Amino acid sequence: MDLQQWLGRLRQARFRIQSMREEGALPPGSLDDIEHAIEELAGAADEVLRAETECRELEFRTLAENTPDLIARIDRGFRFLFVNPALAEASRMQPDQLAGRRWREIGWPPGILDFWENVLARVFRNGRGETVEFEYPPDQNGKFYHVRIVPESDEAGDVSSVLIIARDITERKEAEDALRESESRLRVVIENSPDQLFQQDSNLRYTWVAEARMEGFPEMQPGMTDADLFPTEEAGFIASVKRKVIETGEGSRVELRFTQHGQEKYFDAFFEPLRDPRGKISGIIGYVRDITERKQAQRMLEESERRYLELSITDSLTGLHNLRYFYERVKEEIERVNRYHFPLCVLMLDIDNFKSINDRYGHAQGDFALYRAAEIIRSHIRQVDSAYRYGGEEFMVILPETESEDAIQVAERIRISFRTEDFSPKMDAKLHLTVSIGVAKYFPKEDLISFLRRVDENMYIAKSQGKDRVFFQEGGAETGFLM
Repeated sequence: MDLQQWLGRLRQARFRIQSMREEGALPPGSLDDIEHAIEELAGAADEVLRAETECRELEFRTLAENTPDLIARIDRGFRFLFVNPALAEASRMQPDQLAGRRWREIGWPPGILDFWENVLARVFRNGRGETVEFEYPPDQNGKFYHVRIVPESDEAGDVSSVLIIARDITERKEAEDALRESESRLRVVIENSPDQLFQQDSNLRYTWVAEARMEGFPEMQPGMTDADLFPTEEAGFIASVKRKVIETGEGSRVELRFTQHGQEKYFDAFFEPLRDPRGKISGIIGYVRDITERKQAQRMLEESERRYLELSITDSLTGLHNLRYFYERVKEEIERVNRYHFPLCVLMLDIDNFKSINDRYGHAQGDFALYRAAEIIRSHIRQVDSAYRYGGEEFMVILPETESEDAIQVAERIRISFRTEDFSPKMDAKLHLTVSIGVAKYFPKEDLISFLRRVDENMYIAKSQGKDRVFFQEGGAETGFLM
């Protein structure tokens, strides 16, 4: 029981004693003593109550005068009983200029006053507090306030005043507006994105999936796991990537491929950690993007680059590699020989008396002969070997990991095929050619110029010995073939 209730009980006791005196229920002297004691107690209680009230009022004023909230106490006549400095400053007045005045006397817009009088009249009438969000001034540059109206009752229990507490929530409202705008933009992006967006919990169960659907990708639905969407091996791999995202807090990306109706579809899947308001990772947020067209374009580009590279290193007439590529490859093979000590041989071929063919039959016939010569050379070498048009009617053949004896045999087979081949493009004519071939084996640590000079010299020796020959010379010993 508080002090106010005790004071009420004492007053009730005093009233009963007066009633008993009038009825003569107690001796006169004893009634006076009891009444005197009660009056002293009541007086003491009044003093304590006033002191407590003053103390509470002091506490209230101390808090009200030092808070950034706008605070006012208003009576039933809409008169200011108290105004704190924050409200006075917002009204561009001093607190003593507002205290005791009716609020229609301070120059606030009539429309605002009418609104608040209706709210306060309702509180005075119902005795129930209300909460209102309010903008002042009501324009684009106004501030937003969260206003709480608290009824205050007198000793009789009637509402005699209201306490108004207004808190500036402009920053919060601006943040809420910004958040709503951001959410609106995000919603537009999600609703119009061709990507498939989704969320998964820490158990990798789908909890949200955007409405967008992508052709060729398994259809996600809330409640599913990756095991419901993908083959076992792929589901296990994808789940392992996502678990690592949850464990490390670092995003990840994987590329996925599916076959639908005989056509390959490619997708990029991006996974990021999803965090709760406390910053704890609670799952995965991610999206899947169809990159099939990009992959197809990339493949076409790679094929185009491959064809361009092939054209750049290919002789257009014979289809063999050209001189520039020969030098690239022979350098590479020499490096391999010096590193791994494999044998390496090179053949240099020159078609005998080729100028007479051009002079007698024309350049078209000569071009056809070169084309057929290239076909013969290709038919006698391995896949690891490579043939090149060295210039004019000269050709080179690189034979990796080949000893000189084997290289001589390859050269001899080519020489014999040249003699038996018909190089004429006409059915009723015959044209046979011969070829002189030089063979050289690479010496360890030999420089490229010296190596190619030796194979060139061996070819010219074959020419000088009567043509239609294969010539090989190593360490002063000569080995030749005469057909």
